[in-house]
Formats: sequence, C-alpha cells, structure tokens
Amino acid sequence: MNYLNWNDLQYFLSLVKTQTLSASAEQLGVQHTTVSRHIEQLENGLNVKLFERAGNRYVLTIEGELLHAQAYEIEKSIDTFRRMAVEQNALQGTVTLSAPPVLANEWIAPQLSRLRQIYPDICLSLQGEMHYSNLYQREADMAIRVGRPTQNSLVIRKLAQLSYYFYAHKNHQVQDELHLITFQSNQRLSAYLQQIQSPFKTTVTFDGNDLYTIKNAICQGLGIGLLPSFMVKPTDQLTVIELANGRVEQKATTQAVKTKKTEELYLVMHADIRRSAKIRAVADWITEIF
Repeated sequence: MNYLNWNDLQYFLSLVKTQTLSASAEQLGVQHTTVSRHIEQLENGLNVKLFERAGNRYVLTIEGELLHAQAYEIEKSIDTFRRMAVEQNALQGTVTLSAPPVLANEWIAPQLSRLRQIYPDICLSLQGEMHYSNLYQREADMAIRVGRPTQNSLVIRKLAQLSYYFYAHKNHQVQDELHLITFQSNQRLSAYLQQIQSPFKTTVTFDGNDLYTIKNAICQGLGIGLLPSFMVKPTDQLTVIELANGRVEQKATTQAVKTKKTEELYLVMHADIRRSAKIRAVADWITEIF
C-alpha cells in the first residue's frame, strides 16, 4: 500500500455526500479537478476502486461502501484530536474539581463569581465528595485533599493549614464532665478526640458523620465538638473551649488556645493534564483563594 494522505478523506467524504465533482468542489471551495485528483490519489493509495460513474454522479462501489463508515469515524477522530489540541491552549471548557463538601460549600462556592468574571468561558464542575475521586481514572481533573498524597505521579500544591478548635454554644454549662459530640467516621479527628478526652470523665451526647451535622448539634447545646475555625460565624453564638491540664475553660477567641488540631490542605492533579491552559487557570485561582 502506498502512502495515504489523510486530507484525501475529506474529498472522499464530500463526494459521497454530494455525488458530483462540481457540487463537492463548491462545498470545499476548490476546483472540480482538485476533487478528482484527490479521489484518484486515494484510490491509488488504497489500491481500491471507490466509485462508479453514473453519468455525472459518483456512486460508491461495494468496497467504497465498506470503507465509507471507517472514513467517517476517522474524520470524527481527527476533529476530536484538533479540538482537544485547541482546548489545551484555550481558556474554555469544563474543569472538574473534587473537594470535601464543607470546603466546597464554605470556601470555594462563595468565590465562584470571581472565577466567572476572570474566566467567563470556563465552567467549573464542583463535586462535593466525602470520598477521594480517582484522578487516574479521570473522575476529576483536580482534587483538594486533606493531608499530603503519597503518589509520585501527582502534581501537588500546598494550599493552606486548617485549624480545628473545640466549640460549645455560649449557653452551654461547662462542667468537669465533658458532654462530647464525636465524629467517629473521621479516623483522624476521632483519634485526636480520644487523645484529648482521656484525662476527663466523658459522656458522648451525639455522634455525626459530617461537619455540618456536628455544627448543628453544637449550636443546639448538645455539648462540646470539634470544628474547623472557618465554619464558625459570629451569628452562631459559639464559644471556644480549652481542654488542658484536666480543666475545661471557655475562651473569648482562638488566640493562645493550645487545644487545637491542625491539618494541611493540598491541591492535586494528574501530571498529564497540568499543561492544559484551563487547568492551570483554575489551579491558580484555587491557590489564590486559599
């Protein structure tokens, strides 16, 4: 088989559709002799007769019929390839970001209008998920993770450090016996809670499986619970609790509070996609807002 010029395929597909050299030439903006030459080149390259003449009309042979479907699929693949190449350098299209629900709602969502102003042609698909999306299977383009990932093939950016404090409603009666709100489904926070509560007599008054539920329980006065500081607003009427040296103390602010849990946030993405302009743009925006 001789060298195959892929440009010949567009002439082949055009002639199949229009059935005449003149109509195909008009569609492609060339001379009819150019169409004829490309069809001849394609037939010679494939060593297959693709058309029969019926007056001015060109009708596919049996072999041409068989190859037409494949040529159409090749054309679609080439179009997809070209579009993807353009998108790599274009600030447009969809970027999927996976993040823990509380960060998606409390930190990222309030900033979306700013992203829209800067990049009006980028659509952010924000997935608030408790589990970690599989970046290798392209479940997301990028993800925000608590704790540094260990996979070497991921591109990692440190975003921020989260600080968790114990909170109670301002009307909660602080006692030597802890009325504790737990988060047993989160292994990291549960381990910290067990460590801190060990010197105290403790009664678990509520257990939740997400931070919004924990916060609601605290606001209703069920007891003392652990929350990231960014979730707490002045209107919540919560007070900071210090648990140290076997004593329970209320604090006006988080300053100088020793009883806290810190965790680091990272933005991660697969190395293969970081060259995309839209991915870099969203990654830079996320880094900026944190």
